[in-house]
Amino acid sequence: MLTQSRHILLVDDSPEDWEIFRCYLKKNTKTNYTFSEMTTGEKDWRIPEQIRPTVFCWTTACQI
Repeated sequence: MLTQSRHILLVDDSPEDWEIFRCYLKKNTKTNYTFSEMTTGEKDWRIPEQIRPTVFCWTTACQI
């Protein structure tokens, strides 16, 4: 079976929340996920340009 690959950028201040996202997404066995993390306090938005994620996930409390 062919699996898809997705690179997820998790933007949150809580490592516990990062782990919840990871556990939930890894339940999908048809997709291979790679994760990067960034805190909401980081102001260097060149990071996403450098890692080129497929998807951004951030908390609703995140202020951009």
